[in-house]
Amino acid sequence: MNSLQIKYFLALAKYLNFTKTAKHLFVSQPAISKQIAAMEREMGVKLFERNYRSVRLTPAGEVMLAAFQRIAEEYEQSLSKARRICKEPRGVLNIGCLEELDLRFLPKALKAFQNEHPGVHLKIERYGFSALLRLLNVGALDLIITLDVEVKDRPDLERLTICEAPCAIIISRHHPLCGKKDLRPSDLRNERFFVIAPDESPVAKDFVAQVCARYGFAPKEIVIAPNIGSMLLSVETGLGVAIVDKLVRIYPRTMYRFLALEEKHVVSAAWEKNNCNPSLPLFIHHLLAQKKSV
Repeated sequence: MNSLQIKYFLALAKYLNFTKTAKHLFVSQPAISKQIAAMEREMGVKLFERNYRSVRLTPAGEVMLAAFQRIAEEYEQSLSKARRICKEPRGVLNIGCLEELDLRFLPKALKAFQNEHPGVHLKIERYGFSALLRLLNVGALDLIITLDVEVKDRPDLERLTICEAPCAIIISRHHPLCGKKDLRPSDLRNERFFVIAPDESPVAKDFVAQVCARYGFAPKEIVIAPNIGSMLLSVETGLGVAIVDKLVRIYPRTMYRFLALEEKHVVSAAWEKNNCNPSLPLFIHHLLAQKKSV
């Protein structure tokens, strides 16, 4: 038995007329009769009662009709899936995320992308500010997720704003000012403000100075930390304070007091305009879908 015979059987079962069936299939009536007779011989059952006036299914034919309809449906579904897989993009999509940034929306986007495009191997790593940009520049990363202030002045990049994160000054629970009621940013004018090193984030120092200026003071001292982790450790041990946003992963949060600021950080995805990875626009589509839930 072959797919052609099943096709002829299903058409004849639908029209119950050899002339109409032949016309529908663009074949001759004898060709249909020959294939149906071959099926009946192979199966050892009579599928149709037929004479010069009518054609109808036998009880055995009714049983086989249900079976062949299932087979035809499964075949079409499998064929559609096979064709879709052949058209699926392959290869690797490299994504870099800023270290210490809480990207709770990202796993949903990754899972949705992977379910829809299983042929693409996703690689995701965390890096500091400078490493993200360096790896993006040399093509080692297809897309990065970082603070928008780090990439907004790059005309060679496309950007997608993902969310905004309110900023705060963090103070160790052991700091003498931690328990002060109605604590204001200006009360911290004599504190050390820890910031990320300029070679790691060229804009961090200026950002802190600008924020402090908006609250009417200049920091007594700005101290450079090599990375976010070192900055948080310095604050936790009471050596000074720092400005972070709510997406920075701080554990345990009970070790700090958060003094809310009006400023916000914008988190963006960025990629090279000339990136030719066919999987990139597909992933960006899923990022857009998840953006609404952030």
